[in-house]
Amino acid sequence: MPAMGQGDGHTGISRRAMVGATAAGLAGIGLTHPANAAPRATSASALDALVAELPPYEPETKVIGGIRIFGSFLKGNVEVWEKGFLKHHPEAEFAHNFTTSSEGAMAGLYTGLSDVAPAGDDAKITDMMPYYNVFRHLPLEVSVATGGYEARGTLWAIPIVVHKDNPIRRLSLRQLAGIFGAERTGGWEGILYTAKYARHPRENIRQGHCVIGIGPVRRSHE
Repeated sequence: MPAMGQGDGHTGISRRAMVGATAAGLAGIGLTHPANAAPRATSASALDALVAELPPYEPETKVIGGIRIFGSFLKGNVEVWEKGFLKHHPEAEFAHNFTTSSEGAMAGLYTGLSDVAPAGDDAKITDMMPYYNVFRHLPLEVSVATGGYEARGTLWAIPIVVHKDNPIRRLSLRQLAGIFGAERTGGWEGILYTAKYARHPRENIRQGHCVIGIGPVRRSHE
């Protein structure tokens, strides 16, 4: 989720142009609806339908000069977006520093070191406060992807990886919860804590107290 500053004399990029910059990067790598493509049929997924309705990117301003990026390289995606951006704005130049990763991204903005702050999660209040104290307004945030569907602040899902020779072909979510979870008095549903998600310790597979369909598991010290 890149956060962007308001722009300064180095780049001459306004907040509106910053949004266009993100659109240009995505358009350059084919993530917006191309101008000559027929509209796609409505998908069962609301997200797919939304992407299909995106208009083709049309530059509203010409970007010339340097754009400083300070933060996370987002697994190589930042450089991919840069290449897409340059297809529409070939006279722009990028300079980046990925040393601090997401943790230092916002600091680059309010210390004047950067124009764009790519980060792996949304900006928290501790990121926003120093920026606001310097500029007296909040930074512009552009959400590119989240870990949950239409949910702000969610990180990526946890994958479960097993050895290719593992004889167990599949596990249910309940079984995974029994392996990796723990007993609890309840859980959160929005801002409310409810006993609906309580779980007894006998459901912990890893302690050998409950088979839940795949057999008991010995304790590690046994």
